[in-house]
Amino acid sequence: MGIRQEPQKLNHYSYSSQPIPPLMLRAFDEKKVSSIAKRKLEKVPNSEEEKELLYCTYCSKLITSGDQRIQIGESHKHVFTNPAGITFSIGCFREAPGVAFQGVLTEEFTWFKGYQWRMAYCSKCSIHLGWQFLKDNQSGFSGLILTRLTTKKVLSA
Repeated sequence: MGIRQEPQKLNHYSYSSQPIPPLMLRAFDEKKVSSIAKRKLEKVPNSEEEKELLYCTYCSKLITSGDQRIQIGESHKHVFTNPAGITFSIGCFREAPGVAFQGVLTEEFTWFKGYQWRMAYCSKCSIHLGWQFLKDNQSGFSGLILTRLTTKKVLSA
């Protein structure tokens, strides 16, 4: 079977009820993937920048943006387990305008030495999104549970 006959044969299989043979399907997928990769390399850089926005997974309230990511202790992302045994993967953000903070600041069981914390909730649906961490009741950041945020990229003007 020559290469020229493969597309016709593949076309025949797609219109019939017969399954496409795996070797033929794999060869077709490899050609398709390489042509897509080639198109991505040829893509001309766009003058418009993409901005990453993070929303509450439960109610779609805008919480913060990707440019608010910061590193605390040489990392943006941290994994911690609370005293109840629940493990959280959190990201650190300079500001999170879509979050409401509640509770008395405490140093008890703090994950970041020198910081006090209190709970952070979505300001629309009140789902627990993470914690606010403050140092000397002034400078601080939000530690937000990454699985409770949905990321969308939009073009910024």
